[in-house]
Amino acid sequence: MPAAISVDALLERNGVAYETLRRDPRRSRAGNEPCAVPGDRVVKARLLVDAGRHAVAVIPTNRRLDLAALNQEFGRRFRLGSPADRARLFPGLPAHAMLPAAIDQQVEIFVDQSLVGLREIAFETPDARTLLRIEGEAFTDLFDGAWCGRISNAH
Repeated sequence: MPAAISVDALLERNGVAYETLRRDPRRSRAGNEPCAVPGDRVVKARLLVDAGRHAVAVIPTNRRLDLAALNQEFGRRFRLGSPADRARLFPGLPAHAMLPAAIDQQVEIFVDQSLVGLREIAFETPDARTLLRIEGEAFTDLFDGAWCGRISNAH
């Protein structure tokens, strides 16, 4: 993956200090080992498509995107983007690279309210064994100007 679309390159370009954390994804997924960062503080991006436009939702990994709440909150008619949509809008990018690409291309971004005000946030990377942890205030600064609302719910 080119450095220009990696999460660490995005953080470095924006002057955000981060810590690289290692984890065992097999044991963490099974719930047998506590992850270095709880799932409510690890973010994932979901591609949204609305009447020919697209956006990205940023939510905790342990939650599910609530399209009904998102559409009601923002008066839109989003659907979850498909892998084909992602390939068309972000050609050649791995799923984890979508968020940096969205920021670089100034795509409309919606952030789940539950992520605001946390002490720390972590980003997933293409390597399932690696997370990049940043301070919550840096996360808020990185997404300054993004829409924010209650757009996810528990699995």
